[in-house]
Amino acid sequence: MFFTLSKIFWAVAQPLNALCLLGLAGLGLRCKWPQGGQRIINTALILILLLGLLPVGPFALTWLENRYAVPRDLPTKIDGIILLGGPFEGYLSEKTGHIVSNDQADRALCFVELAQKYPDAKLVFTGGAGDIMNPEISESLAAKKFFALSAIKNRKIIFEEK
Repeated sequence: MFFTLSKIFWAVAQPLNALCLLGLAGLGLRCKWPQGGQRIINTALILILLLGLLPVGPFALTWLENRYAVPRDLPTKIDGIILLGGPFEGYLSEKTGHIVSNDQADRALCFVELAQKYPDAKLVFTGGAGDIMNPEISESLAAKKFFALSAIKNRKIIFEEK
């Protein structure tokens, strides 16, 4: 139940979706309160245009990435490396028969790089079902295919799917 509610919440809470819902609410309010409803619609449209035309997302991401320095000196020994789920699209991978990744694929590549650097570290991939429409398909299947093709294909990886 929590899984379903969290997926619905984040679908509504995404800025573009929230602004579209705000515009629809303004449209509904126009019947009872014409000026207020129109103001809400205008505000939503202006924000959609500004956020759609201006590169606000990349600027915010660049600012955030530059704010925190990347550690230059890694420890000489690491006991374990955990890759959280998210880089693979389980349903699309299952449907097409190919490994389908998304904009978080760099995390999987970084995991492989760290696994090569620390050959004695335990490796864990934790990622189950991420698709509300297909909860039976796990992201781990695509991850297993990816790691079988990677430079760490001979390493033991623990796959936690729940």
